[in-house]
Amino acid sequence: MILEILLVILSAVILLVLLLMAKNGIIASMSLRNIFRQPTNTFLVILGSLMGTALITGSFAMTDSFNKFIYAQIEREYGEIDEVLYKAEGSARQGGTYFSLGEVSHWLEVLRRENLVDGILPVIRIEAQVKSLKENSQKAGLLQNYLKVSATGVDWSAIPSFGLSSVAVPEPEETEGVAGVYISKDLASMLKVEPGDTLSFSTNILQQLAFWTRIPTVRIAGILPEDSFLNYKGMGHGGVNGSVVMPESQLRRLINLSGEYETNAIWISNRGDFVTGVRRIEAVAASFIAVDLPPAFKLDTTKKELVEVADEGNFGLIFLGLSAFAILAGILLISNTFKMLSEERQVELATMRALGYKRSRVTLVMVFEGFFYSVLSAVIGVVVGMLITSFILGQFAGFIHNVASVLPFELPIPMTQENITFGFYIKPISIFYSFILGISIPLVVIFYTSFRNAKMNIVDSIRGLPPAWDQTSRKRFQVLWVVMAVVCVLVSAQGWRIRNELVFSIGIFGASFFLPLCLPVKDKRWPVTLACFWVIGLSMLYRPSYALHELPNPWVILVKGVAILFSCLLLVIFNLKVFESLLKSVFSHSRLSKGVTKIAIAFPSKNRTRTGLTISMYTLVVFIVTLISIIPYSEEKVIRKSRDSFFIGNDLLIFRSPFGGNTGQSAPSLTEILATRPELSSVSVLRSVRVQKVVTEEASSSLTFSLYAFNKGFSVSDAVSWTVIPSLKDEIVSPGDLIAYLIAHPGTGVQSGFGYFEPGEEASLVGSTGSISRGGFADMQQMMTARKTAASTDQFPIRVIGTLNENPISMVQGVLSYEKHVPDSFLKGAQTTTFASVKGATAGEKSAAVKSLSDELLSSGYLPLYADDIIKVISAMIEGIIGILRSFLYFGMVVGIAGIAILMFRALYERKRIIGMLKAIGYTKTHIFQSFFIETSFIVLIGIVLGVVAGILTSQQFLSVLNFAELEIPLSIPWGLLFTVCGVFYAVSLAVTFFPSYMAARIPPAEALRFFE
Repeated sequence: MILEILLVILSAVILLVLLLMAKNGIIASMSLRNIFRQPTNTFLVILGSLMGTALITGSFAMTDSFNKFIYAQIEREYGEIDEVLYKAEGSARQGGTYFSLGEVSHWLEVLRRENLVDGILPVIRIEAQVKSLKENSQKAGLLQNYLKVSATGVDWSAIPSFGLSSVAVPEPEETEGVAGVYISKDLASMLKVEPGDTLSFSTNILQQLAFWTRIPTVRIAGILPEDSFLNYKGMGHGGVNGSVVMPESQLRRLINLSGEYETNAIWISNRGDFVTGVRRIEAVAASFIAVDLPPAFKLDTTKKELVEVADEGNFGLIFLGLSAFAILAGILLISNTFKMLSEERQVELATMRALGYKRSRVTLVMVFEGFFYSVLSAVIGVVVGMLITSFILGQFAGFIHNVASVLPFELPIPMTQENITFGFYIKPISIFYSFILGISIPLVVIFYTSFRNAKMNIVDSIRGLPPAWDQTSRKRFQVLWVVMAVVCVLVSAQGWRIRNELVFSIGIFGASFFLPLCLPVKDKRWPVTLACFWVIGLSMLYRPSYALHELPNPWVILVKGVAILFSCLLLVIFNLKVFESLLKSVFSHSRLSKGVTKIAIAFPSKNRTRTGLTISMYTLVVFIVTLISIIPYSEEKVIRKSRDSFFIGNDLLIFRSPFGGNTGQSAPSLTEILATRPELSSVSVLRSVRVQKVVTEEASSSLTFSLYAFNKGFSVSDAVSWTVIPSLKDEIVSPGDLIAYLIAHPGTGVQSGFGYFEPGEEASLVGSTGSISRGGFADMQQMMTARKTAASTDQFPIRVIGTLNENPISMVQGVLSYEKHVPDSFLKGAQTTTFASVKGATAGEKSAAVKSLSDELLSSGYLPLYADDIIKVISAMIEGIIGILRSFLYFGMVVGIAGIAILMFRALYERKRIIGMLKAIGYTKTHIFQSFFIETSFIVLIGIVLGVVAGILTSQQFLSVLNFAELEIPLSIPWGLLFTVCGVFYAVSLAVTFFPSYMAARIPPAEALRFFE
């Protein structure tokens, strides 16, 4: 709806301007003459507007590309499928409980009637085992050749009408009794097969081999497109290795399933694209509850949970915030360019007024000229922005592959650009919004400034004086500031009342900025300055009392960052005279002429609005660069220091590989392998189950966490941090003493990672099947093992005597207790995790030992993770993402540099007469060149310093969110990187202004003093 409204408004504006041009032919002709009269000036205007539009387009494209990237894996595995309806109880056959569509038809009809869905597809989905019949793909061992897969039978005729994305996949035919199937690309890669090859297909390979039953075969008709929802891997059923899809009738014949078993799952696609569909999951779930189907029916909404997990890191918000700042920088460049154009035309417009032209017709001269510039620059700018962003992202398309290459072993699933990539992507609506901004901002600026110029006194305009605020305008703005201040005070009061920190922050910061402007004083410098310091202090030090024990809302941090940035800008803009005096005193001790320094600083101090816009543009770019330099640098330093925390002091984490291996009966167990390896110094085994704290006799806490039962050989490195309750400090003096105490005292435990208990707290634990509800690196292990455990109904009383490994960057997040003290009912079906420490005095010796051990573990079906490799992977991931951001923001720096170059060129044309007068009274070429040079340095240095200061303060705010989440990340500043980037930025900015400064110095006085060109 918004898109349609904007399209109508834009069309109406363009049509209106064209009609006005047709009606006012003379005015239109004058505007066109202005365009072609000064080609260089026209080029600079178009270039400035074009680059601003390109930066805006690139910002939209970067955000769209990143959102596409973070949701890519979810989108690949779920596609258009947002929910799955299934039955969890009753008579079950292969693949789960079957049911008829009649049992749920009334709810499906509700979904259609409420227009919530655009696709409903009943399927038969089972777990199967497949192997290639090609000789070159066979491995040693019979069972090792089989891979667990998800096999799905669908009504092929219903596929095209499911969701928005059309799947152009012809129906596979059955030939000579052999079913035709499609397989996913990752499965084809693991089996090393291609269309036309044959697979062995079984639903119970052990049973069929035991009874010598003929194993059916299927023929590969093709490879599924990666963007097809038929690749669906949710709901288990062996989908980790890939998917096999075939017509429902063929699957029924393969597994001997009669027609009375109608379906065991219904795929549901919500109306809209990926993001819109996920947003509608809550509405579909609410409808499911309202219809009150039998309790056996369940609605799987895992897709929404995965999207929420992907959003937990707030990377999307970071990209959105950075893009918003970049868009603002583009807007400032466009605004500054057209404001200078309007000021340049001021004398000409006043001359037209003196000749008898009405104000409305004088305004139209600039509107028509600005319309030409805006349309041309918007069209070219959108294309240029997309091309530049596409080129930048193209340099990082394979960075996931580079991350995977850090591992010392090859993953069974190839990590290539084809399956995980950071590619260029931009939504059509983002292109439209970019064009809207590119064409509307110049028109708004032109219309406003030319309207003000048309209202000026003719004599003042011809003299080149800036527009002055009359008493009426001042009163109007005074009333506006008062109204805005009152609104902000009411908003902050409402935020406090409803205990919403975001609303409160917006209100209090807005009121802090508007209240000084309401004061009935002419010089608002001191009130605004004090308000800026107040806002900075408030942002850094204050949180409402009701929010002190809550995790800060990332949007609040973003609002605080904007407030800090805006305060720094206002401090400079309202105190330009202070900087002028400071620089004068500095240059007074140099060999430079005092007149040169006065002229160089007087121009930016006089044109405060223009200078403020230019400084703001520089500040924004440096601000973002500072943010993306400090935050990842601080995180990486903490991660490197947390090496001993990953595996609670061990070097290796070993678990069963989900990708297969030698898992036959003759394969050695993990215990047997580790017992024969001389590289190992210790082996620790943990068995984990999900538990909850009992709150009352009737209920337990909704927070679920892991209970780890450790064996007697469990050891912890002395490098791991630990604390105990005060009464045990004399008895326990090392991590080893802590483990020994737990073994000797039943009913005791320690917590690892996040704070689930208060020190010394006594509680009862009860088994849980709930999902992980507290973050941490342990989530990775839970996803890798991917196995559900049955909940225990027994209770386990425990007293938590301290904390082991306080750092939440750990694969062990929960409570640890000795396995002999944990009830057997808790440990049924528990997940087993093995940790090991390797011998070696240096990192190189340990790495060599791990490499030797990894070869045997991988061949036996186990996956070893080395702590140093984890650090390398995380560092590579951080560097990859930050590299993308930096590359884009270097493009923003180019825009800032172009902005200062355009400013200096425009200043050259604007000040020709002044330059001529200065030369006439004795100023030399060197003096003119030095004045331009100092002016550029003045603007650029202030922008750089402001950006760095605001970036450091805001980085502290972002890191405080992680500190509050019990992951303490102190602020670490990469001074070398910041000095290098800012130094290059400053040097290039000066370099690009050399030419206009040189041109200004060489203008002959006679040419410079001409009134019109």
